[in-house]
Amino acid sequence: MNKKTLKTVTAAVMTAAGVLLPQAFHAIPGGGQIFLPMHIPVLMCGMLCGWAYGALCGGITPVLSWALFGMPVAPNALVPMFFELITYGIAADVFYKIFERKSKKKRTAMTIALPFAMICGRITAIAAKLLLLSVFMHSAAKDVLVAAGIAGFVTCWPGILIQLSFIPALISVLDSNGILKSYIDADNNFAETGIKEKIKQNEKFNRKENILPPN
Repeated sequence: MNKKTLKTVTAAVMTAAGVLLPQAFHAIPGGGQIFLPMHIPVLMCGMLCGWAYGALCGGITPVLSWALFGMPVAPNALVPMFFELITYGIAADVFYKIFERKSKKKRTAMTIALPFAMICGRITAIAAKLLLLSVFMHSAAKDVLVAAGIAGFVTCWPGILIQLSFIPALISVLDSNGILKSYIDADNNFAETGIKEKIKQNEKFNRKENILPPN
């Protein structure tokens, strides 16, 4: 499977998981805010597939979930989560690449990058909620947004702990089974193909230069 197909399929699976997984937690009062099940697939997509696929997964997942199931509630929860998940998808890849240069190990880099990506996502969620709060400052939605902002940091600790334990464990399983290597090989093959194309272009250019008569 080539790089584009592998990552497209992975992003689609992660998006579907992000839409369907939270439905299992909605039976618990406040289960979505407590366990944050939508976050895990987006973070994994960003680290495995790159920032572009991660951003798409992060943007599509909450919107599709809202369209199909009415959750997260718009705009109070949907808008902050939309920007938060996009940030997760981008930051997961950005921090992974930063730490991979230092550790040279994909598994270690992903594990270290995870909390940094989570912090960036939370900050983005705060900014989005503050923006909404300023818009709805004089409406009935003000109290709902304030409550949602508090809940986002008080009630979500179980979900944060799950992410910090489950995602590294999942990465470890993927690494042990050789699945993680397939993403590394896909990136390497893509890079090698790009280098070969540049070499061919340079060779063609040099041949043309040699054919041209001197001035």
